[in-house]
Amino acid sequence: MRKLWLAALILSVSPTVRLSAQARPWQSTDYYRLTVVSSPALSPDARRVAFVVTTVVEDKDRRHNEIWMAPADGAAPAFRYTSPSTEASNPNWSPDGSLLAFSSKRDGSDDDIWFLRTAAPGGEAFQIKGVHAMPIFSASGQWLAYTWRGDDPDSLKKETWRTRVSPTAITRGADPKRFDGRVYTSIPIVGDERGYLPPREIRRPAHLYLVPVAGGTPRQLTSGDLSQNSPAWSPDGKTIAFDQDSTENREVRNDNWPALYLLNVADGTTRPLPTGFPQSSSPAWSPDGKTIAFVCSKGRDVENDVCIVPASG
Repeated sequence: MRKLWLAALILSVSPTVRLSAQARPWQSTDYYRLTVVSSPALSPDARRVAFVVTTVVEDKDRRHNEIWMAPADGAAPAFRYTSPSTEASNPNWSPDGSLLAFSSKRDGSDDDIWFLRTAAPGGEAFQIKGVHAMPIFSASGQWLAYTWRGDDPDSLKKETWRTRVSPTAITRGADPKRFDGRVYTSIPIVGDERGYLPPREIRRPAHLYLVPVAGGTPRQLTSGDLSQNSPAWSPDGKTIAFDQDSTENREVRNDNWPALYLLNVADGTTRPLPTGFPQSSSPAWSPDGKTIAFVCSKGRDVENDVCIVPASG
């Protein structure tokens, strides 16, 4: 079904698509005419589809993303939903369909998450105080949860990690007479000494935060040295499932080993959810809240599958 939506959206957004055989071979300049449709998000009432349209801006040699909207039944043409003067991606509906969250980098704003009211097109995008990353809505629509690494320290804002040398990443040999090369003590290195991964001293785990949909000061729900990923609200709004990888901070590892956890929103306590698989990720609740589906695997080079486990464990 998702593929059928994408095919219909491509035709509605790109009227110049030719269904007949091409009269000439492909040319490199044809790249600039490509329109790519991605990230379809079906509204809760299944009547509308928000999606991302990506075009190429030839004179600036870059891609441009916008969010478009189309009726799910194809009864009317798709139309642009966000301003063409800004970038927009990652559409995400609220449970009642009244809000559409999306990502957009805009001048004058420290955060990239914006919202549009969907009752009538043409409204101004706005931000919700305390939302610093793409949120997931609780089933009631009253709460927003998201994972966030926190504000960048002032030192990092002034000098990004790609423009500095990690003091722990590169050292000189202990005896230059015997060895005049460099000793690498951390994986984040590259020939120009800037590194292709953030150095260890500035890495920060992503933790779960909670804020009311009306906005406010975010409440931090988790802490520690590990990140919480792929959060999912339970239907009753009392629990958030997530995955967490105990090997996240190892510099050398042959695979990821995520496991599932359940967070009690009221008191912030967490407990592991045993699944019987060494790799368990991307939890999703059943409508009745009794079971959780997740991506399961027995390890590296083994195909993934979708499994279910009782939410009670």
